[in-house]
Amino acid sequence: MSPSFAPFPSIVSSRGGAWKFFAGLAVALSFAGGLAAQTTLYWDNNSVAAGSGGPSPSGSWDTGNSAGARKWSTNAAGTSSSVGWSPNGIAVFSAGTDATGGYTVTVSGIQSVSSIFVQEGNPTITSGTLNFSTAAATFDVAAGATATLGSVLTGASTSFTKSNAGTLNLSGSSTMSGAIAVTGGTLNLSGNNLLTTHTAAVSVSSGATFALAASAGNSNTIGALTGAGTVSIGSGSTLTVNATAATTFDGQLTGTGLFEKSGSATLSFSNASNTGAFNFAGTVQLTATSTTDTLEFNGGSSANALSINTLKLTGGTLMLNAATINVTTLNITGNTILDFGTGGGSTLNAANISIAAGATLTVKNWSSEVDFLFANSSFQTGTGTSAVLNTVGNAPENQIVFSGDPLSSDGSHTAWVDNLQGYTNFEIRPIPEPSTYGLAMLTSCLGYLAWRRRRAAAMSARKF
Repeated sequence: MSPSFAPFPSIVSSRGGAWKFFAGLAVALSFAGGLAAQTTLYWDNNSVAAGSGGPSPSGSWDTGNSAGARKWSTNAAGTSSSVGWSPNGIAVFSAGTDATGGYTVTVSGIQSVSSIFVQEGNPTITSGTLNFSTAAATFDVAAGATATLGSVLTGASTSFTKSNAGTLNLSGSSTMSGAIAVTGGTLNLSGNNLLTTHTAAVSVSSGATFALAASAGNSNTIGALTGAGTVSIGSGSTLTVNATAATTFDGQLTGTGLFEKSGSATLSFSNASNTGAFNFAGTVQLTATSTTDTLEFNGGSSANALSINTLKLTGGTLMLNAATINVTTLNITGNTILDFGTGGGSTLNAANISIAAGATLTVKNWSSEVDFLFANSSFQTGTGTSAVLNTVGNAPENQIVFSGDPLSSDGSHTAWVDNLQGYTNFEIRPIPEPSTYGLAMLTSCLGYLAWRRRRAAAMSARKF
């Protein structure tokens, strides 16, 4: 069945008609690109009467052309006779403009669809399986609308785009392995392990949001994270990026959940696009099996820093590239490299630092008075042994080693300094043996006294 198109003025002028137009336009473009024709069908629960059957037109999405399966119209206004679903078509919710409330669409069995458009109301699509049959599927939710998708999603080679300003709540599992693009509005994952086999990238455009709803044990894994939008992680939820290729995320993290970086490739955070709005109240965790597993932070200054409540390092490399990050708690639980890079001065400004017994933080590419590691409130071992200011040779101070530094390449001269002449307060850094300060002071005093004696003797000789 081929779709029919109303004249442009009548389509665009009707309430909600613009989205019907774009749904039809997607079909027209498929013709232009030489693809197979796709039928656009509008959810219609009241046959030839205008609209779709009121504010809550619930029904079953079925195959065939029985009376119970005829829930669709080929007419955007819903005034043509209802028909059954045409496999691989474009589904639009709904015909007319009256489906403004919440309603349920129950999927029967497996239904193949190329794209879905929600132009108004709050439909919940549940049960069964939706197989996205095109190489690039779109789920478009108009501004002010919210759709909930609880059906199982399949489509082995399908990329999936959430477009427009509305919200799509995904509560059913997905076996799609292609890329996910959130180009507008919000894509919200409200269940555990919904992206069961997803290893490709999730991109989040500026102004869009990729969210994990607050829920204890809600954990989802993706293969990469790119874009300049917002990633929101609710309390109790975990988003894991298992990086297999180097990528950069220029957006921001929000929420109070856990963001975990795993995998062998580098994931870089940059504040280039968010001008200091990166202020994450949750935990960022680097989970690593090799020192080359890298989490990188780029950019920032004391007035424009990336801020994280808890930064947990279990291993791998934390790279700072001309970056300034503020951390409430830095928790080091395994042997980790802190690399200050070569792109300019960097600062890791922590209020509290805890390092587990037996763990070592190896600092690389550190330059005195250019790069800084601060513990502004506390510095202690995982068992609670606190560092003593201006001393060296003890844990936890000697668990931080400065690679290549002549003073503390083995941690023996690492100190947490305060009110020590020539150094910045609460910095962790190499220093000479503290006793040398006393010796230098004593030598200076003795030298001064000797000079005073010589001067007094000379003046006395002049009088005579």
